[in-house]
Amino acid sequence: MQISETPAAPEPAQPASPQPPIPNPPMGFWQAAWGVVVHPQATLSYACRERKLAWGVWALLLMTTPLAVVVLFAPPLEALRLLPIPHEQMRSLLAVIVLFILPLGIFSTALTYHIVAGRLKGSGTLAGIFAGTSMASLPLLLTALLVTLAAVSGPNSQTISVVIIYVIVLWVYVLQVIAIKVNYNMSVGRALAVFLIPAAAAFVLSFILSAVLAAFVILSLGALG
Repeated sequence: MQISETPAAPEPAQPASPQPPIPNPPMGFWQAAWGVVVHPQATLSYACRERKLAWGVWALLLMTTPLAVVVLFAPPLEALRLLPIPHEQMRSLLAVIVLFILPLGIFSTALTYHIVAGRLKGSGTLAGIFAGTSMASLPLLLTALLVTLAAVSGPNSQTISVVIIYVIVLWVYVLQVIAIKVNYNMSVGRALAVFLIPAAAAFVLSFILSAVLAAFVILSLGALG
């Protein structure tokens, strides 16, 4: 006697697997500005990877505009004595330097990092390092407040302000090393090399130029004597 086999019941359809969460959700500029302080590596990595050129431009404007206003209306007396020109002209010159020379210097720094990193076999983009370097320079915004305090306070407060400014500059340097590291996918040692090689080259070049200028002045004075 043959027993008919009953067909197996179809397996229930498995529910579709949910989409994985976005590992790096998009952030706005102000979130990124605060992230540079509290989560620097993750924020700078995001800025470099996404090539946030607009962030870089906004960061430069945010840094330079308040500082230019400060040096125009309340510059420290030491800054006004740098050159033997009237104070009003010196204020305007300082404001122009902050508004134009400082952004140009940051872009030139990013370009130099990109060239040196390429020689060290780094894999990254110029747009990424520009965004990272600009965002890493955001703490310089605090110098506007410190310059104002130095201009209106006594000598003791001025000394404290100068010390804090040096600390902020050191902070910016550390953030720039992080930006180099994440943009070019480098080790900390190679990122430090990319950061230090241009600084060493600039130091040697300035030393040579100073020596040439000193020799020229000595020879000129000898010829006059």
